Amino acid sequence: MPMNKIIFKIWLDAKRSHLKHSNEMDILYSKEFIKGQQALLDEIEEDFNLEEVKEEVDYHIENNF
Repeated sequence: MPMNKIIFKIWLDAKRSHLKHSNEMDILYSKEFIKGQQALLDEIEEDFNLEEVKEEVDYHIENNF
């Protein structure tokens, strides 16, 4: 079964939001780790051609951290 690109894009956005929050709060992760994870998420988005994915529905990322 193929992966749903919209769900994958939402997951990537949620991971970026979590890393941004961690970076702003200066907790959980080192700055180098956050930079590396963000680069990895960017590479995943590029590899799966998710830049072209446009969500047609609104979604809300719950901040539970």
